[in-house]
Amino acid sequence: MTKSNRYRWIPFNMVAVTAVAGGIVLFGISKFESYLVDRTGRELQWAAMEIAEKIDLLLVERYGDMKLIQGILPEAGYEAREKHWGQHFKNIQEAYPIYAWIGFVDKAGRVVASTDPAAVGKEAGNASAVRPVDGKRGITIQEIQHDDLVEGQWTLSFATPVTLHAWPGRSGPFEGTLVTRIRFSELDEVVTRSLREVKKKMESREGLEYQVVNKQGQVLIESRHLLEGTTNLIKLGVKSAERATAGEAGFILEQHARRPVEVLTGYAPIPEQKDFPKLEWGILVQVDHQTVLGPIRSLIQTVTFWGMAIFFPLWVLLLWTMHRLRAEWHQTEAAQQASQELVNQKRTLLATVEAFFIQLNDATVVAEWTNQAERTFGITADAAIGKPFGGLAIAWDWPIVSEAIAQVAQNRAVVRLNKVVLSKVGERSRYLKLTLSPLKTSSGLDIVLMGEDITEYLALEHDLSQAQKLESLGQLAAGVAHEINTPTQFVGDNLRFLSDAFTDIGTVLDRHHTLLTSAKTGLPQQEAIERCEDEARRVDLEYLQEEVPKAIAQSFEGVERITKIVRAMKEFAHPGGEEAAYEDLNKAIQTTVEVSRNEWKYVAEMTMDLTPDLPPVFCQLGPINQVVLNIIVNAAHAIGDVVKGTKQKGRITIATRPVGDGVEIRISDTGGGIPETIREKIFDPFFTTKPVGKGTGQGLAIARSVVVDKHGGRINVESQVDQGTTFIIHLPVKPKEAPSLREAA
Repeated sequence: MTKSNRYRWIPFNMVAVTAVAGGIVLFGISKFESYLVDRTGRELQWAAMEIAEKIDLLLVERYGDMKLIQGILPEAGYEAREKHWGQHFKNIQEAYPIYAWIGFVDKAGRVVASTDPAAVGKEAGNASAVRPVDGKRGITIQEIQHDDLVEGQWTLSFATPVTLHAWPGRSGPFEGTLVTRIRFSELDEVVTRSLREVKKKMESREGLEYQVVNKQGQVLIESRHLLEGTTNLIKLGVKSAERATAGEAGFILEQHARRPVEVLTGYAPIPEQKDFPKLEWGILVQVDHQTVLGPIRSLIQTVTFWGMAIFFPLWVLLLWTMHRLRAEWHQTEAAQQASQELVNQKRTLLATVEAFFIQLNDATVVAEWTNQAERTFGITADAAIGKPFGGLAIAWDWPIVSEAIAQVAQNRAVVRLNKVVLSKVGERSRYLKLTLSPLKTSSGLDIVLMGEDITEYLALEHDLSQAQKLESLGQLAAGVAHEINTPTQFVGDNLRFLSDAFTDIGTVLDRHHTLLTSAKTGLPQQEAIERCEDEARRVDLEYLQEEVPKAIAQSFEGVERITKIVRAMKEFAHPGGEEAAYEDLNKAIQTTVEVSRNEWKYVAEMTMDLTPDLPPVFCQLGPINQVVLNIIVNAAHAIGDVVKGTKQKGRITIATRPVGDGVEIRISDTGGGIPETIREKIFDPFFTTKPVGKGTGQGLAIARSVVVDKHGGRINVESQVDQGTTFIIHLPVKPKEAPSLREAA
């Protein structure tokens, strides 16, 4: 396809898509309307059945009342019926106000007993209330009638025959009829109340109409109009009325009996009871078809109007967009070309850098495996890409790497592993530094592993550490030599004194030996005694007896001092292997203070406040000694700058204490402090405020590397100019974020 013809197919596709979408929408609307009609019809059917159930319940209650009254009559006494039955009927009417009239009519049609005393002795009026049950058993329901006995109101009558054998010990033919009548308005109230309850449960509540029809199709009740009577729905061809009176239940879409509209009608018959006569009425509940579909059709009209209003301007916009798309297509092609160039550059860059890159889809499957990864692990890209990362044959500490991957996936944050051991068959172990980063993609979360071989770097770092240690030892050498020279001098002086004293004492002993010999041979002894006394006075024997023990004690003290210095120097220079272990920091600090004595004793007093029960700390003791030494030397230099030219001394205070899950070392001095402008730079490599040749700027940088990177601790500084400085070192008892120490363990 040429560039000039690009996007020319879009208008035609737009028409086709619009037509298809319109067809789908119309089909969907049709289906939805059918669903809406079906659902509403079922609701109306359910409403009609609910009303029918309530009417049926009313009838069942009346049937029960008839049986109850029929059972009471014998107890009242047949012979006393004219006198007492009326009162019984009155009591029942008061208990059940639904009854408009209760009475007993004999077989001649005369009222024998009644709730209305004025009716006794009169004709029952409508003979249909008596004759249908003449000689029959059970209860019958009379059609609704205009009743003269109830002030001319419309009533529904229930009748049951009374025979003499109904009383114990008596038998005989039919005697009369028990008649109860309820006002038809009570029935309408049941229908109205039921409809209110039904409306609360229905979604279609507005515009509901209802009708109650008898078997012949005459409307008895129509939306609260009692005994409309003049309308016969069956004769008008209303199917719902025919089906309801025939005992069916359902719903139907039909023409309204009076209004020229379609209505959706739910219908149901009065349920048939096994032990009672059936009231062949039907219940109709209906709503206008337009009421059901009106809201959605109104919405369709609105959507159609606005759709057309929007559609035509879209054509204009489409033509303009096509023009823009052609222009943007060229830009897109250029961008794609540039993107491809970037991809190529990325591949070239990844192929040239020393670090390797591995990308994991969903933190599990290898998606990117660079050439450096092939060289590092000895696994080709074809063998790695698409495979689970954890299943690759990489001989390193998988638990540490897997834990780091899980942390990145969970926290969506970068995780660094400073020292991961990689083993290779037939080769010495290599050390890798890994950086694991989250990468959010359209398909989820990827993880990128960037790693580099730091074996040579660690070797250089070790050499640098050794050089720093040797430099420190070199700086301390003169001081240590001086510290050793002082006791050596007075030990030498004492030895010379002891040598002379030994000679003098030997002379005195010779005189005493001569005296002893004279005494044994019997020679005169006075002269020998005088010579002994003269020799003792000459050598001042009493002085020697007093000073020789002191000289010996001083010599022992000097030797102990030398031994202590040598031992401290040895412990500082060779604290143990390079592996981490649980160490006593208090002892290490005391050793470092001892070997650095000559650095601070001329300018400062040393105060140590070391907590006796300080817990052992898991660390590499050599680097920690170096950190403490560097800070002590810096403190001594800072104090020296302040007291220079005076006879005053400053103070260095070292304190330890347990804090939380770690140990805190505080080293304070009374030097000149660190200006705030350079406080953030003091841990930078090669930064120093000392004159050229006196400082390299590596001491605090190494201290930070040892504390933070190797041990997962913290090192902070508090300082005020002309007040002093405090370095605060926090070391965890068991570092959690120092992979190098964890591996060493």
